[in-house]
Amino acid sequence: MKPILTYYREAWGVITRHPGLIGVTTLYIVLSIVLSFVSEMPEHAGIRAALMGLSYLIQFVLMLGMLKAALRAADGVSPRAVELFMGYPFFLPALGAYVLAGLAFLAGLVALILPGIYIAIRLQFVFYAVVEGCTALEALQKSWEVTRGRVLWLLGFGLVGVLLNFLGMLALLVGLVVTFPWTLAAQALLYRDLARQE
Repeated sequence: MKPILTYYREAWGVITRHPGLIGVTTLYIVLSIVLSFVSEMPEHAGIRAALMGLSYLIQFVLMLGMLKAALRAADGVSPRAVELFMGYPFFLPALGAYVLAGLAFLAGLVALILPGIYIAIRLQFVFYAVVEGCTALEALQKSWEVTRGRVLWLLGFGLVGVLLNFLGMLALLVGLVVTFPWTLAAQALLYRDLARQE
């Protein structure tokens, strides 16, 4: 494994060479805010609940498109904003993976908090595997395999990403326009490396 900061340094190169990823992630953030705002507008609780559910589903599909775009950028291909809307073919396997990973995470939390964190770290690449064509079960298995023996390293990697995005939020949220695609590119590069090593 490369040092953690090497991935973030390489990811900086990815977003400077492929600024389309910044466009994709910025569009994702803006659309997520708009969808959340719209879903809160109705006064009727039933309509508000239905709109919130629809908003979450749309954001879920957009997230899949964003991950696909991040992988393309990691592979040296400049993503386009339209790719954000291309996550729908992966919806069903991603939903299955989400439910299964969520149940595993909850089981870990019930046991104690640490097993839940361990499971979350091991299954963090599930959606990357899905957008590459894996079924829900295959995605869970692939994420579990590529993270084997690397939990503490991955925890450190994740903490660096959280710190960068926290600093982006401190910059009046404008910093997230840079830190969010930066950390996403780092995660995509890491996933590519881990998948190659298996």
